[in-house]
Amino acid sequence: METNQIIETIGSVTKKEHLHSISYNVLPDTMVLENTNPFPGYGYQVENIPSDLKPRSIFLILRYRYAPEKIARITQSLINQNQLKCYAAYGEIQIRGAIYPCIRVKKLDCFEMIPKVQQYYKQNEIKLMGFKFIDDEGQITIHKVLKIIEISDGIYRDLFDKEKFYIKIDKQLNWKSFDSIGKMVKNNLANNNFDAALGLIYRFNGPEDVVRIYDKNTTLKRALELKKEFFKAVKKEFIMV
Repeated sequence: METNQIIETIGSVTKKEHLHSISYNVLPDTMVLENTNPFPGYGYQVENIPSDLKPRSIFLILRYRYAPEKIARITQSLINQNQLKCYAAYGEIQIRGAIYPCIRVKKLDCFEMIPKVQQYYKQNEIKLMGFKFIDDEGQITIHKVLKIIEISDGIYRDLFDKEKFYIKIDKQLNWKSFDSIGKMVKNNLANNNFDAALGLIYRFNGPEDVVRIYDKNTTLKRALELKKEFFKAVKKEFIMV
């Protein structure tokens, strides 16, 4: 198989994270959430944020669902007109049976930029949800554009964030099965300091089910180790069902 091909495509990533409402540096009566510990080795207390810290991922909660293309076009205009270096994508968050449409924004320079970003979406007819306090676990699905490279058979490196890679799996998983498989893999590895999410990548021949891995060990050896363990766990999970 020919590898090392750069692939630009779309896909989605689903994971569960603890989310907390932000009540500072946001427009009045709007709902903005932040994940308190998105990846291993990164985290802080929401109530005591250092002044020089850059926000990693924030979620602007929307009143209605919108087409991802509409959000993408407004985001492109936002970045071009304001010369911002941020990345935004449409998604949805489920918390205790409620579904919250959202825009996930990453890599803003500072928290003080959040109201400016919110205001731009408002000016472009995107309705923001009113404030609601959340301090709970949520299942987050983000629809995103991917730029990846195949570094081995069924393993893709993320060229936007090189600490992420994607492992192709041969089963369509629901969240319950994926959660069970992820715990199985972590229990079988001495070095289990990685983050896993359930993903989908669109290819010409059809959608590919993947596991998105975040790991500070970016070697191919590590990727192959995790691929082997996930394949074993998927096989075991379906034998047990």
